[in-house]
Amino acid sequence: MNEYQCIVASTEGLYKDKNSKFFSFAIPIFSIEDAKYNLKICKEIHPKANHHCYAYRMALDPNQYRAVDAGEPSYTAGKPILNVLDSKVLHNVIIIVARYFGGTLLGTSGLIHAYTQASEIALRTATFCTKKINVCYFVYVNYDVLTAFQNQTKTLDLRIISGDYEIENVILKVEIARDFEATFKVILNKLAITFAYQYSQ
Repeated sequence: MNEYQCIVASTEGLYKDKNSKFFSFAIPIFSIEDAKYNLKICKEIHPKANHHCYAYRMALDPNQYRAVDAGEPSYTAGKPILNVLDSKVLHNVIIIVARYFGGTLLGTSGLIHAYTQASEIALRTATFCTKKINVCYFVYVNYDVLTAFQNQTKTLDLRIISGDYEIENVILKVEIARDFEATFKVILNKLAITFAYQYSQ
């Protein structure tokens, strides 16, 4: 995956069924730590909710996801929320639903419907966007090939984050879209430039 669809900003929703209230939040995230932080904030906003159910799927590794029922019967909350994200092909988004029990049991199908609807409502006002996955490298460029490096990477949408000019070479921290990564490595190898992978985001 070289790009993914997400949302621009956080949105909220509310679904009601038989006196139960489902407050939903769709929030863009960039890491699992972000997901944990936003879950913590939601619990602080709704401390008296009976359940704080959620789901997310990450862009860098689509197999990295969570779908948590948080005390609801298995597969009646987290999975329906995740299904909404997957149906819209969203990554790096967490949907959290805080439920206040209204005194009437909704049953398995009722819960699945409620968490699905709450998630859908939270996304109704969301603005969707497509983001490219970028990779970051440190490259160690000798001065005798610096001009060639600059010329050959002009078309790769390369962004230089920082540069450290030493006696024999320049150490550049660069960011490049993942879809240009293979071509970038070919150039580095052709010019015998040493490089070290840093991260993807």
